[in-house]
Amino acid sequence: MLTGIQRVANENIFSDLNNLEIYDLSSDGYSQYFGFTDEETKQILKDFDLTFNNEVKEMYDGYHIGNIDVYNPWSILKYTKNRKLGYYWVITSSNTMIKNAIRNADSTFKNSFETLIEQGYVDVNVKMGTSFYEKSQTSSLWGMFINAGYLTIKDEINPKRYRLKIPNFEVVDEFKYFLSYYFD
Repeated sequence: MLTGIQRVANENIFSDLNNLEIYDLSSDGYSQYFGFTDEETKQILKDFDLTFNNEVKEMYDGYHIGNIDVYNPWSILKYTKNRKLGYYWVITSSNTMIKNAIRNADSTFKNSFETLIEQGYVDVNVKMGTSFYEKSQTSSLWGMFINAGYLTIKDEINPKRYRLKIPNFEVVDEFKYFLSYYFD
């Protein structure tokens, strides 16, 4: 099983790796393995003599994978190690790909991005299985945001349209940097 991997190309009959079963972040299959559930998070924190409270929930919860709500596992584990709330997951990469995609996105994406910032959510078409750089489409860019963990699916409107939101405070802070690239 591979998790946290952005698909680079659609499989086809001439690739070395094809006929895969794909479970993306909207799929129910294996959804409980993408993060820690509420119960698991409470137990982990208890095992490390840490208190489960609203601050922990607001900072690291908020991901909706398939039919399950989960916490960011990296951040929860770093919290247990450091014993203080902090921005752990968002500092693990440079996000250059997403920043460049925002800067070069079309007006459809930019209008929807503004709606996301203003309302806290946005209803958009999403392609989960196609890399933005493979097919430079707005729906693929939204899929990249979801796959990268910067957005989560709040609701499925239909099989290709979703209500997306920023999952938690840790990620909200990172959107300040995305906004600086957006407004340049």
